[in-house]
Amino acid sequence: MHRTTLALLMIAVCTSTAGAQGIRYLRWQKMQPVVAALAAAGEKLPEFSKPADWDSWIYGRDLQIRSRADRGIEDFVSALILFGNSFTVLPKLANAQSAVDAGGGLTPAALARVDAFIQALDERDDERFRAILEFLRRRRVTTEELRAFLIGIVRSLALDSALEERRHESTTSALLLVNYAFEDTLRTLQGKGQAPAHVRRIALIGAGLDFAGTADHYDFYPPQTVAPFAVLESALRLKLAQPGEIHLVVFDLSSFALTYLRSATAKARSGGRYTLQLPRRTSEGWNSAAIAYWNHFGEIIGMPAPPLPVPSELRDVQTRAVTVKPQFGARISAEELNVVTQTAEAGAGLGFDLVVALHSPADYDRIEQTCALASVAQMLNAGGIFLADAGVAPVLPPELESLGQQHVAFRDDGEGHDIAIYRRR
Repeated sequence: MHRTTLALLMIAVCTSTAGAQGIRYLRWQKMQPVVAALAAAGEKLPEFSKPADWDSWIYGRDLQIRSRADRGIEDFVSALILFGNSFTVLPKLANAQSAVDAGGGLTPAALARVDAFIQALDERDDERFRAILEFLRRRRVTTEELRAFLIGIVRSLALDSALEERRHESTTSALLLVNYAFEDTLRTLQGKGQAPAHVRRIALIGAGLDFAGTADHYDFYPPQTVAPFAVLESALRLKLAQPGEIHLVVFDLSSFALTYLRSATAKARSGGRYTLQLPRRTSEGWNSAAIAYWNHFGEIIGMPAPPLPVPSELRDVQTRAVTVKPQFGARISAEELNVVTQTAEAGAGLGFDLVVALHSPADYDRIEQTCALASVAQMLNAGGIFLADAGVAPVLPPELESLGQQHVAFRDDGEGHDIAIYRRR
């Protein structure tokens, strides 16, 4: 295999993490009332008789969540193997389940695509395959182990259809709908006088890396991250922020996503053409408001660009493209953080005015969602707003108050996103 030029971000699990944002693990002193409230709500937690007990638990949970993140990358790679059309002319499979036979082994068609993928790893030199090679090196998968490793992760995806459904949440079209819901919610808060009067610093939890292409697994456009630019643009469109003052920090725990994002923003900053491809399926039935958001996306942060050609099989796909303006690439940075176990510490008034979380509630259980809320509360300035997809009812830390939820429909039948809204007291 050829060498990749992507840098490996090493993750160290320790009592504190150095970084521009003062990232550290959640401390027992701050978490005591939250843990007590969780216990009172019936959640089963270990007994923490001293701070060291809490430290042991939080470090262990941190490792568990990071392991789950690696499995998510494996799912992206598996979907690319089964359905990608950029590296092979072999027909893609009908669905993930068809990759296994009655005995649970991979079918000949699936094995043929695994072998074609291995050949592509040796021969191709593009963004997507360089990132995969870096992930394999980080996982210490040797050349001799590669085929067995890939067969194993493809089999895991095929045997768990829920994983395949979850992957769809990371496509560009799905992420645009989530960001449309966030913008609509911010507009409502602004109308009620509940939005921050002046947004200078925004945190985005999750890079929103679209790695494997459309929900139909067509990888005709390269990996990309649309969410940071979408959140930045929403704050500017609503005039909550000024272009010369705003800064957005992306927090993610995946070195895979962070390495890509840092490369993308550096490219945009330096005047290189960082172009976002914006496909959407007309058969998904978006309503007029969602379509208008798609049509106008990029008017502030970018310039229209020629989109990549759509494969002829995708007859109902419309697409457009936007090249990011260099000055907005300069407004985005990225830091490694696990929002369930760590927080970004800042002095008074130096926190965030707005925090937006891309993670699906299904990513975390109630205990983890509560810890994430406690983490975000410590990041926010007074009066700051936190928006997230609504999930199971977490226990609120004392610093946060709930402003309820807003349902934002993106289809005429009412399907949409329920956005939970919190404010720092």
